[in-house]
Amino acid sequence: MPVPLQHTPEKTRELLQEWIRQRTGDADVLVGDVEIPRVGGFSNETLFFTLSGSRVGQLVARVAPTGHQVYPDPNFRQQYEVQRALHLGGAVRVPRPHWYEEDPHWLGAPFFVMDQVSGRTPADFPSYHRTGWVADLTPAARSELWYAAVRAMHDLHRLDPRRLPLGPVPRSGLEAVHRTLRRYAARVSFFEPDFPDLTRRTLDRLDAMSTRLRPVEPVPLWGDARIGNMVFDDRGVAALLDFEMAGTGPAEMDLAWFLYLDRHLSEGIGATRLPGLPDAAETVAHYQELAGRSVVDLRFYELLAGFQFFLITARVTRLAIASGIVTSRSDLPLHDNAARLLTRVLTDC
Repeated sequence: MPVPLQHTPEKTRELLQEWIRQRTGDADVLVGDVEIPRVGGFSNETLFFTLSGSRVGQLVARVAPTGHQVYPDPNFRQQYEVQRALHLGGAVRVPRPHWYEEDPHWLGAPFFVMDQVSGRTPADFPSYHRTGWVADLTPAARSELWYAAVRAMHDLHRLDPRRLPLGPVPRSGLEAVHRTLRRYAARVSFFEPDFPDLTRRTLDRLDAMSTRLRPVEPVPLWGDARIGNMVFDDRGVAALLDFEMAGTGPAEMDLAWFLYLDRHLSEGIGATRLPGLPDAAETVAHYQELAGRSVVDLRFYELLAGFQFFLITARVTRLAIASGIVTSRSDLPLHDNAARLLTRVLTDC
């Protein structure tokens, strides 16, 4: 679900071309037609364009949100800095970032430009469980794709969080968990969920469960860890995308989000999960083998993931209505679906 363009495509093309010419000192570079993907995230404007003339390439511009702000405390520049650090480190494959622009004069908001990575990304709308290239794979190929995604996520978790621009590293993973809980509890009014009783019961349950969590070391967190934020090619995972929720905390937070978002796109919307995709137990077992330790307290982290997703879907739904993408909640059952799945998870806790 793309955010609306802040300029017309032609005006955006002209501005990008002039900006790149000034940034590079190359007056002969040409920017081709600017395209916005038909489906995608709501929190940033994503623009695809080509360079020709004296420079050739397929590039992407990510533009910071203005009126369509999904998160209460966006740190847009951090996305670029994290991606740049990961690219320079080389242990995690990400699109190569080129330039960051703070001045909103050009595109109406800060933005950064990166390479477009060749490959395919599983779709959220419609769910990859229902149609598309993942559904067209053999069960064995789907299993291979899934485990490659888990390994790519773990490659990020292996890095030293102190070497990434993620802010102060908490003394323990549990400190990060409690900080996350406090942040979301304090921001409920920003997201405006439509189910106040479910919100209260979930927060109460998370608070109670958090007192019994086992210690775990903090690692770099992707934040929005899911196969829909990965580019796949014939070799496996070609790149991880979207670091707007990146931070530091227990690896279980990413793992639970990874499992929960897949559950939402299958059970959560009434779709049959694709054969061949490893289930939660198999996924956890594979991650434990990679990490060399046991995954702990996953039920809590799944509930936390469900609550975060529930709040985000409330905000996205309101923004979609406000922007005219849909006229009412009935046209976009995203938040209702999230509430139903969260209720099931809460009942099991």
